[in-house]
Amino acid sequence: MKRLNVFLRSAMTGELDQERAALRILFHSDPTLASLVELYAIEDHAGPTSIERAYVDEVTYSDVLILLLNKELRPAVEKEYLTAKQSRVRPIVSIRTRQDCIEGLPGSMLYSP
Repeated sequence: MKRLNVFLRSAMTGELDQERAALRILFHSDPTLASLVELYAIEDHAGPTSIERAYVDEVTYSDVLILLLNKELRPAVEKEYLTAKQSRVRPIVSIRTRQDCIEGLPGSMLYSP
């Protein structure tokens, strides 16, 4: 059975380090999930290719994009999201929201087919 390629992306500013770490632990430590999913997170891959180019290339080979957002959508992350949409990669977007900015809307998972 072919494993599902999942690309994990967020701005690497430290704001979402705990969420990234939790997802990486989940995908690597759960035996069933690990047998079904191949997770790509930049922390696990180092190479001579520029990070931005490597991300865009990897998105095109993915089946799912998990995108973690906090305060803003940075240009490189937006480019990867648009590449995913053009490549028919299914995005799952988690947006951390502030309760004082958006009344009644807690941080949520959004799915865009």
